[in-house]
Amino acid sequence: MKIAFFVNTPAQVHFYRNIIKKLKERGHEIKILARDYRETISILEGFNMNYSIFTIAYQSKYVKSLVFPFDTLLAYKLLKNFKPDIVVGHAFYSVYSSKLLRKPSIIFNDNDFAPIQFIMLSPFTNVILTPKNFKRNLGEKHIRIDSYKELAYLHPRYFKPNKDVFDLLNISPNEKFVLIRFNALDAAHDVGLKTFSLNEKRKLVNKLKDYVKVFISSEGSLPNDLKKYSLEIPKHRIHDVLYYAQMVITETGTITTEAAVLGTPAVVYNSKLSKCGNFIELSNYGLLHPYEDPNKAIEKAVELIQQPYLKEEWEKRRKRLLKDKIDITEFMVWFIENYPRSFKKLKKNPEIQYIFR
Repeated sequence: MKIAFFVNTPAQVHFYRNIIKKLKERGHEIKILARDYRETISILEGFNMNYSIFTIAYQSKYVKSLVFPFDTLLAYKLLKNFKPDIVVGHAFYSVYSSKLLRKPSIIFNDNDFAPIQFIMLSPFTNVILTPKNFKRNLGEKHIRIDSYKELAYLHPRYFKPNKDVFDLLNISPNEKFVLIRFNALDAAHDVGLKTFSLNEKRKLVNKLKDYVKVFISSEGSLPNDLKKYSLEIPKHRIHDVLYYAQMVITETGTITTEAAVLGTPAVVYNSKLSKCGNFIELSNYGLLHPYEDPNKAIEKAVELIQQPYLKEEWEKRRKRLLKDKIDITEFMVWFIENYPRSFKKLKKNPEIQYIFR
């Protein structure tokens, strides 16, 4: 079987890389189309994954709308000679390219905040896969999976933390540290969100540095007094940092879920995440703390970092989560490889997904 994958973000590279690896091992031919966006390309190259670029990240959403048909046409041309049997992705590019190719498309999407996107996608895709706790009902094409995309690469079956990351951090393996992640919030689903103000960022850092070493990963520029905390590691090593961190403080979604499924306490300041199915569930497991007030988020971070045996307690919570969830990598390989029979089986009996637990 020939399978085309669209990867538009760094998180999507991580989601698909083990799925792609297993499909290749089973004899399938793969072609990856990538958007040149943030660290997407450097992560692909870090994992030695071959790809073709079909679009770039446009600063203006108006420009992006104007060039969308041309980017989709380029994707179609890149795939035309490959002749895929099926197209897999997250959103518009993969779905509309598959229609031009007259091939079925499968999308996985965990974004609770894009109703218009799903209205525009549903008529043209064949399958929409989401986490089980996804709030919207997307109709007959919708399949709910009892897992998270982050478990495709951070489940213990696939992720083995490497302690040499402490050498990259230039600290002792016994030294405790936290990671603070400041986001650009330039994605479509980030519209209307607020970030920590500069004074709040300084307050957060100054309070935490009294207890632990602080590292900052920032998509935007940092003022001179915060630059000394910048995280300087290869982009594809971020999950080793998340695993060994005592805590992660963030503003947006994926890295929050990554920390939670790795058993690292996560505190997030975000006005939307407390209403998202994934984060409601992870909060119920006690793995993350979402706040709509930045000062409450800062207070919680300072409170948690002073607790003894913090990571040990979170590891217990993580084990409870892993026991309940399915192996989404094995599930996706089976679903793609056996489509459309897999879709029909799941519509008839959604419980069969638990054979991948």
